[in-house]
Amino acid sequence: ENLKDHLKGHLESNVPERILVQKRVDMLMGIDITLYSLKLNPIELLLVCNDQDILPALEVAKKNGAIISSCFFEEERANETILCYSDK
Repeated sequence: ENLKDHLKGHLESNVPERILVQKRVDMLMGIDITLYSLKLNPIELLLVCNDQDILPALEVAKKNGAIISSCFFEEERANETILCYSDK
């Protein structure tokens, strides 16, 4: 069983559905960013996210040499903290 499947099973059994739906995407994105930055070095990530929940994964990815590009939509103000981790 891989880490993603393990966490998915844990989340499904221990978290109420209303929270699970909202938080699952952030958690899975963080896991993917972390795992890919560890396996594929160097890696370039295109981040389309304005949520600070992703910051710990970005920190790990940067330490592993990832190049991070951030994309924000016009109606959305860029998150300054996320921009600090972005190379492009």
